[in-house]
Amino acid sequence: MIDWKHPELVVKAASYLKEHLEENTFHITMIGGGELEEETHRLAEELGVTDVITFPGFQGPEEVRAAMESQKSIWSPVTAKKAGGQW
Repeated sequence: MIDWKHPELVVKAASYLKEHLEENTFHITMIGGGELEEETHRLAEELGVTDVITFPGFQGPEEVRAAMESQKSIWSPVTAKKAGGQW
């Protein structure tokens, strides 16, 4: 979890959804580690969304692929290209 991937936006979106949906019919899995991991966990606790977000931490490429293939939707609020402008 690093700044240009904006993990805080996913946590804030979870808070918004939890507050505005009649039923909490969603769950978010935030895969990854990094410099903002602890801060992101704290924000989830502060906003009261730890019941709708799972943080499995760093995962290898195969685990990430399997997780992505099993999801109904994938959020990626990235705002900058890295690695020489390639994804």
